[in-house]
Amino acid sequence: MTTCRNNGVELGQKKQNAIRSAVRKAAKQITENRMEFGEALVMLRKLTNLNQDDLAIEIGVTRSAVTRWETNRALPRENLIKDIENFFDLKQGVLRNAAIRSNLK
Repeated sequence: MTTCRNNGVELGQKKQNAIRSAVRKAAKQITENRMEFGEALVMLRKLTNLNQDDLAIEIGVTRSAVTRWETNRALPRENLIKDIENFFDLKQGVLRNAAIRSNLK
């Protein structure tokens, strides 16, 4: 996540640092609580003050794709999972493992 934004407006450095810290804590929660992909994506999106349209634009998909992922009706392709992890500045594998957990149910 190169620049944190709230409805298209760049946030100050202090706010950006707070969001990054919250995302790091969320990544730990995703792993420890063994969250499924959809739940994890909703949490990350809300922590960064993005709506589904904003996230879709950032990663180059439709809003309906984001909706399907968040409701665990579909999972993104492997390359998109990596793009989402990069967007949220997560360690590789955090969302991939959540996707695997979702797929096993």
